[in-house]
Amino acid sequence: MNILIIVENLRVGGAQRVALDEAYEFARRGIDVEIISLEINPNYGNSDLDVLERKIVLKHDLKVTRARSSGKIESFLTISNSLNRKNASVDIVSHSLRGTVITRLLKLTQKNIRRNIVFLHQMPSFASKRQQILRLIYSQFADSIFIFSEQARLDWHHKYRLYARFLKKPLVLRNGVYIERLKQPRKSPAFRRDEEVRLIFLGRLVNWKGAKQVIKLLSFSEAANWKLLLITPRSEEHTSELQ
Repeated sequence: MNILIIVENLRVGGAQRVALDEAYEFARRGIDVEIISLEINPNYGNSDLDVLERKIVLKHDLKVTRARSSGKIESFLTISNSLNRKNASVDIVSHSLRGTVITRLLKLTQKNIRRNIVFLHQMPSFASKRQQILRLIYSQFADSIFIFSEQARLDWHHKYRLYARFLKKPLVLRNGVYIERLKQPRKSPAFRRDEEVRLIFLGRLVNWKGAKQVIKLLSFSEAANWKLLLITPRSEEHTSELQ
């Protein structure tokens, strides 16, 4: 059995974390698995997740292939070359909508693609109108669509309800965790309602990351003693959008 996992990049992020964890588990079970990263950014080369977790990657003899550039043609060639190197049938697990479209096109000529699966990592309501339309269209190129929670599935159904009868619908498959990377959890201290609560938001200040929802929490009376710490890259565009 062969599995090819496609990601946009391997920078530190939620989708990348899920993709690597599932690759580790596939490899641990003796499945031939390869990760393809479609995007190259030299500024992130030394902080990509597979570099930070090099020991785990080496332990499982995990193959990671990076496209030589970030263009669409190079992405197509990188995925095609990987498929040509595999003798058995291949299941594609894509965390990239671009990768999903490319895989569908390759399936017209590549006979060893068995299934083309896509994982959606964002709720439609958090995306811009343009992104909502693009994600809807691109996801339909997959054989199966999975989304990370029941709430996200309901959000998808509500956002695209007018076209529901014509669409492939996402199924819920919750994000897994690679157990071997986790340490024994420590007992949490007891929490009192009168204690100060500190929320930490780590990420870009874009709408679909949910920053507005986190800030809105502070308006509730129950949050009178809460404080919020924003840790985010400096960006005038993102800051003005949030304001």
